Amino acid sequence: MRDPYGLVPPHIKANYEADEMADRAISHATSLFKELRSFDNEIVDVRFYTERAQPIHGIKPGRWHVVRRNAPPAPDSYFPIETPAGGYREPDSGVLDELRARDLRNRTVWERIEQEHRDKKPSALQEPDYTDDGSAEEIAHDVRAASRVAGEGGMHARKWAKR
Repeated sequence: MRDPYGLVPPHIKANYEADEMADRAISHATSLFKELRSFDNEIVDVRFYTERAQPIHGIKPGRWHVVRRNAPPAPDSYFPIETPAGGYREPDSGVLDELRARDLRNRTVWERIEQEHRDKKPSALQEPDYTDDGSAEEIAHDVRAASRVAGEGGMHARKWAKR
C-alpha cells in the first residue's frame, strides 16, 4: 500500500499488508498445487491450517500443508511445508523439488537412497572419534577430584561436621 503522505492509520496499513501477504501466499499455493497435480494425481490440496487445528495425521497448526489422498482405509497424508528448523514457510517451488527428491516411486531416487545406505557405516560399527581435544585429561581430573578424601590432595584439616 502506497501512502506517500502518511495519512493512513497504522492499524489499517497493517491489515492491508497482511491481506496482501495472504493473497500472495494463496497465489503461490495455487500455482504449487497445479505443479504438484502434474507430479502426483493423488494430491488433492495445498491448504493452510490455523493455530486452532487439531494436530492429527501429521497436521501442524499454523503451517501450509500438501494434502495427499490415500487408498482407504488409510487416512489422508498431510505434509507440512516448513523450514528445516521447523519454522513457518510459504508454499514455493522448492517444495516441489523436495517432494521430487523424496519420491520413492522414482527408480533413480531408490538407487540414490540405496547407495547412501551402502556408503554409510552402521553407527554401532563406527569407531569412536578419539581426537585430542583434552577430554582424557578432563576425565582424569574429574576422577581425581571425586576420589579425594581428607588428608589427600590438599585437604589436610577436617572442617566439616564439627560441633
